[in-house]
Amino acid sequence: MQLQPQILKIFTDPKFQDEATEDVISEEIIALAETVSWNPIVRVLITILLDVSLMHYWYDVVACLFCCDCHQRDLPCDSNYLIALLYDCLRISPVLGQSGLDQDNVHNMVWSIVHQLKGVGYLADYEPQADPEVIKHQIIR
Repeated sequence: MQLQPQILKIFTDPKFQDEATEDVISEEIIALAETVSWNPIVRVLITILLDVSLMHYWYDVVACLFCCDCHQRDLPCDSNYLIALLYDCLRISPVLGQSGLDQDNVHNMVWSIVHQLKGVGYLADYEPQADPEVIKHQIIR
């Protein structure tokens, strides 16, 4: 089963073309995960984040990772790798491939994932870009 086309089809569905539909997209992804499990779903989401040509889906991917509580899922990679990848995506596109979004809100969503993955408080002084465990997974594109 080819998951990436199914996931991209969910992201491109016209009924989900509003950032207010993050939860609805996530419900679609959750339903898909019930048939194939989370590991392959998250693997595809990571593959999309790695592909700069798919940048226009990055916001939806990050919203899904957030709404689907990725910190409670069996990740197909080290959580520090995912953190490095998320911050590299922000480096490339501070609004994760979307226009008209508030950059602070986008960064807040990424931080909301990161603080859960690292187990630090939301208001912690943790700096992912200075964490040796994250740095060792530096993404080079």
